[in-house]
Amino acid sequence: MAEQVWTSSARKYIRPLARRLEMIPQAKSRRLQRVLTDFGCEHSFARATQSLREHYGFDLGASAVRTATLCHAKRARERLEGE
Repeated sequence: MAEQVWTSSARKYIRPLARRLEMIPQAKSRRLQRVLTDFGCEHSFARATQSLREHYGFDLGASAVRTATLCHAKRARERLEGE
């Protein structure tokens, strides 16, 4: 499915579908972040992208898995240090 993207003099990109669905481009849902973190903790980041493809049918780069995994690891460490 292709998304229509328009431009105007005031804005570089106008994305009516994303606005209508209340989506933020390049954002990841909490569920997707959890999946990325789980796969990223269990395997290498490159292997985690393969698991994502196998289980969910779409691709993300290894850097997206790495970013999500390290972000949640940092939050977990801060929480443990706070206790």
